[in-house]
Amino acid sequence: MQQIIKNWLSDPKRKYADGLAIFKTAAAPEIKKKYAEFLSSVTQEPKQFDLHFGMLINKVSDIERKIALNPDAFKDMKLVLSSIPIDNSTEIAAKESEIEELKAKLETLAENEKDAAADSILSQLQQELEALKEQRGIQIVHYDNLPAEIKALYDRVKIITPLMASLHADISVESLAVATRTKLIKQLVDLDDERRAAWDAIDEWSEGKNVESKTELPVYSDNEVVKGAEMARRIIRLKENISRSQEAADKAERETIKASALTRIEKYNAELAALEAIVNKTADDNTGVQ
Repeated sequence: MQQIIKNWLSDPKRKYADGLAIFKTAAAPEIKKKYAEFLSSVTQEPKQFDLHFGMLINKVSDIERKIALNPDAFKDMKLVLSSIPIDNSTEIAAKESEIEELKAKLETLAENEKDAAADSILSQLQQELEALKEQRGIQIVHYDNLPAEIKALYDRVKIITPLMASLHADISVESLAVATRTKLIKQLVDLDDERRAAWDAIDEWSEGKNVESKTELPVYSDNEVVKGAEMARRIIRLKENISRSQEAADKAERETIKASALTRIEKYNAELAALEAIVNKTADDNTGVQ
């Protein structure tokens, strides 16, 4: 979360809506009560030196400083960084047509017949067109605005993580019976598989269904037995993901959906190749192959 905020503050092309999402997520209740209405009152992307933008930057900077001083107070807050392929091509085309029609009308007028009002309208339409185009790209999604099923996945991951930590601790006890250890390893691998599947589902949602999740995937266990089982399960899952994403790409009617599916396939293939290389090297080491 802190890195997302730092990136927004340091980006000269930062988007107002992203900063507002940060503010609504992480500002203290009394600060939101005082400033939220004013900061939310803008109807289009303001200029960087707009009063609203300046105040928002100050408030987000305050949040970043508070996180640095007391990160535990913000550990349960979530920000989702998603590359959202908004399909607003129809709106863009309509706005472009409107601009062209106005330009055509202006060209038929003599210079002395043109007025400032017409130029102002044209300028406004061009600003609206740029705003529509800027909706496509990286955006921060406020946790409360996530679909219920995606929010549930995030909440489930939050539950799974401490459960896995507890199981790791139990498995590390040297005096543990073999049968009990085997049972705990299975539980741990099942939870790891569920957690990775949750991140995959979040990726698919953010890339192509409704709106590439940048959340880092969980690392593998330090226990070699658990690690091997986790990787084996992950390889199976990746092959399923690739097949499903390829089917989605083949059936996609919109280019944005197809592009997102192909991006996922490329990412899954890269992860699969890396895992298979590790597994093959381990197998070669165990059999004495140089």
